[in-house]
Amino acid sequence: MKGILIAYDIDTEKLKRSEIIKFHRKLYGYTDYSQFGKYKYHREGLLDKIPHFTPSKSVIVTKKGYEKEIVKFIKKFTSKIFVREIKLTKEDLRRLR
Repeated sequence: MKGILIAYDIDTEKLKRSEIIKFHRKLYGYTDYSQFGKYKYHREGLLDKIPHFTPSKSVIVTKKGYEKEIVKFIKKFTSKIFVREIKLTKEDLRRLR
């Protein structure tokens, strides 16, 4: 089965730290705590709705067909993006479920 590898690089000189955090939260989601840790909420990100795995920092592997939405989102924050079609192994397919 074919998959897509997406690698990106955030330019830390152009983006402020707060913008980088905002980007990561919207992409990966985050856990929000309230009442001094009494309550915990998971805020969904884009990748919570898409089958994927991250073999390394700033690298996303997903099934073919989902890449357009991810690439469109990443391009809003950075112009350095690398997208390639790859062949998925059995272990990769297991991780995508």
